Amino acid sequence: MDYQATLYGPVYGLLGVPALLRLASGAAFAVTALDKTAGVAVGGAVDVQTVVPVAVVRVTELAAKGVTPAQIDDGQITLNGVTWEIEAHKPAPSPNGETDGELYLLLKGGAGGRIPARQSSSSCSSLPRRSTASAAGPFATAISFRKPRARRLSSSTATRRRRSARRTGARAARPSASP
Repeated sequence: MDYQATLYGPVYGLLGVPALLRLASGAAFAVTALDKTAGVAVGGAVDVQTVVPVAVVRVTELAAKGVTPAQIDDGQITLNGVTWEIEAHKPAPSPNGETDGELYLLLKGGAGGRIPARQSSSSCSSLPRRSTASAAGPFATAISFRKPRARRLSSSTATRRRRSARRTGARAARPSASP
């Protein structure tokens, strides 16, 4: 099956954006990429997955331009007017192998890059604070809680309870036979 014609071609034709790929050597190439800079979960099945900004390019398009995946690391890619540094790459092979699949470019920098590990408390001071006026929160008036209705008993359960009540009532009303 030709995955380039049936899968990757239409996807990149519809969702792909023009990008400028600059290698660490200084050479630049125009490519079509999928902009996933909002973040993609990367990591193995055993690893803890991390969400990082990613650009996705076709390996066949890179090969047609004479670029190997090893040349891409430490380069740059410009997507939608934002330049990102390529930190590393991760192959995403098709069923036909790595040379027919995609290459995930793990990015850093740019607008919307990784969030720093620690933020100072002054950076959070501009955030709006929640009002503590109501302990129930802003949805207190929108949600009403009703007392659940009593569950109707099945006819067999009701019958058993009536018989049980008659037996205990009959025993209590029976006079003791002591002389």
